[in-house]
Amino acid sequence: MEKQAGGRAWRTPGLALRGVTVNSGDPGVVYTEIMKILLVISFHLLAPQLLLKNSKQGAVPVLYLSLAKELDGISGKHFSSSGVITLAPKAARDPHVAQSLWDTSARLTI
Repeated sequence: MEKQAGGRAWRTPGLALRGVTVNSGDPGVVYTEIMKILLVISFHLLAPQLLLKNSKQGAVPVLYLSLAKELDGISGKHFSSSGVITLAPKAARDPHVAQSLWDTSARLTI
């Protein structure tokens, strides 16, 4: 494994040659069963389904990233909930967070 851009992205040598691409996507705030449990009752009564995406709408960005032919060969990008390439959230660009995630993942898979 090697780091690129100060730990912002991790790449496996040869991965792109095998046709593997890696992108991240933000589905937005989705009103699911767990949200019903987590939301404060007063907010729950304000018809959050009008403010938040339903589960089918929340699945669209993930399905788009997985299936869109126009994204073939595009890798290392972050997509907003509307499918536009955007700057990844600050935590996702933090090299210390990346290293911590990598170390934890490696420890859990050994």
